Amino acid sequence: MAAEVGAPIDPQMASLLATDGIDAGRFAARQLDDSLVVPAALILTMTREQRSVVATRFPAAARRTFTLVEFARLAVHCPNLNGSDATQRLGDLRDWAMVHRGPLAVLAPERHPDIDDPLGQSPAAYRTAYERICDALDAILRSVALVP
Repeated sequence: MAAEVGAPIDPQMASLLATDGIDAGRFAARQLDDSLVVPAALILTMTREQRSVVATRFPAAARRTFTLVEFARLAVHCPNLNGSDATQRLGDLRDWAMVHRGPLAVLAPERHPDIDDPLGQSPAAYRTAYERICDALDAILRSVALVP
């Protein structure tokens, strides 16, 4: 995890976000450290390699660290969440996912578990990464009933 501290979001990704009405102007890259990991209830990475780095550097966070694709896939299989609010439902989903990540991976392995970093690649690579992120987030938000 070698973020250039303070760097803005890549202009190509910022453009994709802007087309969906998301302003990334205040984004600034940060290094992953205790101040981010320790209080985090859930940690989502883009790749299995990043997930492994988090688990190695912060062993106490390993169980609550998932790739975005992995967590979205688990969300689709999670039974109805009935928590009183979205935060509770997301916590319930995280807890369910921690228990069921192994069995689901064995029964139905994910064919494309990573979202590749498009940095320095074609606009199509940025679009592919962006669409995969949006699809995964949509699955998670649907599971916790934040979108219909």
